[in-house]
Amino acid sequence: MEFLIYLILSWISITIYALLPKKLKVVEVIFVFFVGSILVMNLFTIVEYNFELITLTTETDKYFSLLLYRSVILPVVLLTFITILQTVESNVHKWGSSLFLYGFILLVEYLGIKFAIYFYTKWSFLLSSIDILLVFGLCLFIFRLYKRQEGK
Repeated sequence: MEFLIYLILSWISITIYALLPKKLKVVEVIFVFFVGSILVMNLFTIVEYNFELITLTTETDKYFSLLLYRSVILPVVLLTFITILQTVESNVHKWGSSLFLYGFILLVEYLGIKFAIYFYTKWSFLLSSIDILLVFGLCLFIFRLYKRQEGK
């Protein structure tokens, strides 16, 4: 059940990205996706293994749901975030879309706790929401550094 819901959420995030007008080059899309993936995987490794702040489930279907979140949903949402910031001219649309994407990720995070895909041991939903904001900001910062280097 959890895996099906996460699979549907994956398709929703991919569909949202696919429907956007594309302004990024293929190399930039690949760069943003891989940077987002690396950031998310490193974050989960630090929080789960190094600091033991969360505990992952041992059930196979729930673990595959976590893999979908970590490897597909969050990187695609980060890619969508960067694409919207590069494509949309209106600040209202940029902020509105960014808040929608942030809320979408918070919903997926909430579902991860509700479905017992992972458990907070020394962590909280507030820390997760701050953490997600930092990942969004760091991904944007790295993309802007890349664009600056590309322009030279």
